[in-house]
Amino acid sequence: MTYDSNEDALAFHQQSNLTFPILQDVDSVHIKALGILNESVAKDHWAYGIPHPGIYLVDASGIIRAKFAEQGYKKRPLIDDILKAVNQLVTASH
Repeated sequence: MTYDSNEDALAFHQQSNLTFPILQDVDSVHIKALGILNESVAKDHWAYGIPHPGIYLVDASGIIRAKFAEQGYKKRPLIDDILKAVNQLVTASH
């Protein structure tokens, strides 16, 4: 999900050759609702609305089953932790 403009999101999508859609979060409504708005960015700054980085694992019913989020952009969730949660989600759904 991105807070970027339609033009920026489309350009990124095309450059990255993504095979899935990018969701757009106009005015960072969902970012704010999820409590992941990076409040260290001033409202008049071009990057205002940016979230803290995160990953949500959503099941087929649309329920969030796992959340990985970090304060700041330099620290990211460990891939091993994410893969473990994905495997647990897959196993639980079978």
